[in-house]
Amino acid sequence: MAGLNLRDLTTRAFKLMGLAYAESFSAAEMDEEVQLTYEEINNLFPWTFLEKAWTFDTVVSQQDYYLAYDVKTLQTVRQKTSPQEIFPVEVGTFDLFSPDPTDSGTATPTNYLLHEIDRTRLPATGTDTAAAGTDTNTVVGTSASFSATNDTYNGWELVNTVRKDRARISDYVGAAKTFELESVITGQVPTDTFYIWRNLKKISLYPIPNAAITIYVRGLRHMPDLVNDYDYPDWGPDGEAYHEVIALFAASRLKDLNDPPKAAYIAQKANQKLQMMRTSLERKQQDLVEGLLSMNALSATLPSRLPAWYPRFM
Repeated sequence: MAGLNLRDLTTRAFKLMGLAYAESFSAAEMDEEVQLTYEEINNLFPWTFLEKAWTFDTVVSQQDYYLAYDVKTLQTVRQKTSPQEIFPVEVGTFDLFSPDPTDSGTATPTNYLLHEIDRTRLPATGTDTAAAGTDTNTVVGTSASFSATNDTYNGWELVNTVRKDRARISDYVGAAKTFELESVITGQVPTDTFYIWRNLKKISLYPIPNAAITIYVRGLRHMPDLVNDYDYPDWGPDGEAYHEVIALFAASRLKDLNDPPKAAYIAQKANQKLQMMRTSLERKQQDLVEGLLSMNALSATLPSRLPAWYPRFM
């Protein structure tokens, strides 16, 4: 089963609402409702499909590091060289023990401080104008403030203010100020105006690293938006059977504006589907962990079922 893409979800929501009422909304309005519903479902639970691992390498004497653009929540941070876990601390504790940021590096990090948001926008105000060479999946900038270093803006987002669309930057060529985009911005041409931005988490390490080591991060990720007709909910193979829940919730909320009883019926179906999805993915996660325990040499001393505190969805 391939699941439902954005266009499939919008079409399904229109059918659920009924043709006469659906005509009151444009496809773009329904796309927006589907996207909002998708985001809300993603934020309901720590779904298994949100789990991801990242790594980054430290630099001698550098205290602060940006995390990947799709990091949402940190669960584990450890350095792989020894290896050992790196523990979070509150800002007051970090400030008490953290050395002068100009310190040349004293030891291997044992603690970190998480900065929730570090937002950067270029140009800082206004927009830049796309130069010749721009097409639907490439933008050539003219701003003097853009870096001349390759890959500087990989992972940032480019917002086309004329097309009212955006795409993530997959590659940046500094000499030409060329941004390669992960997805097409339909209708984009030279002279379109745009800006680029990022909204990243940042961590500070203590002690400041005195060597280049690899830091391993595990947590939950931000999901990519449903922007293009062909975009699918990024719920993995196990979540494909439940894509319809997005259309159900979107339809029920819009239907509630003129037909509350019908909206309540659709919402009931949506909640049933959501509960099936939650139960199925939770069971799969428990089976996976139990399978790993059964292969462990110590498994004979462990309970046959996971303890009551383990399930993610309490």
